[in-house]
Amino acid sequence: MYSLAFNAVTLVVAILALVVSSRISLRQAKFMRDASHVEVALEFFREFRTPEFLASLDYVRTRLHTNDPALGLLNLPEESKAHALKVGYFFQSLGFLVKFRVTDADLWITCMGRQITTAWEAIAPYAMTERKRGVLGVASLHFFEHLAACCADVSHAERLRRVGLRRYVPPPASEKARPAMVAARGR
Repeated sequence: MYSLAFNAVTLVVAILALVVSSRISLRQAKFMRDASHVEVALEFFREFRTPEFLASLDYVRTRLHTNDPALGLLNLPEESKAHALKVGYFFQSLGFLVKFRVTDADLWITCMGRQITTAWEAIAPYAMTERKRGVLGVASLHFFEHLAACCADVSHAERLRRVGLRRYVPPPASEKARPAMVAARGR
């Protein structure tokens, strides 16, 4: 009888240990995944803010259209090609990570949605030429197009609402003067 009770207690302790260790493992996995997301986000933001990338993005959105779309991406003049591929491959990589849920789509769509869609609109005719030629792989920019489509699905205002951003409402004029008055009295 004591051995049956002992076995039952041992079984309960073993199950509890299994549950606790499983929960710890799941938390650790989530922590590792979240840490990976942070690294990815920081690296993409770092690249996005470089003067070189911003110059390429500006070039794509304002001057790429001066080239014939029949050239495709790979046959553009060198300057145009360098800018178009820099921007295209950046958003292609980001689109790949979003599609396979390596990173959170809402983060990128909310922060860069307009840049993504305007860059895609500028590059799309050239990418379509590459697709018609049968070019597969990164030059066809399918994942960039997917990312742009995700951005276009919902308005920017709706995205901001979904992520729960709050709006700053300035205090009434009578309350604005209060901190200065408090500081003056504190002297």
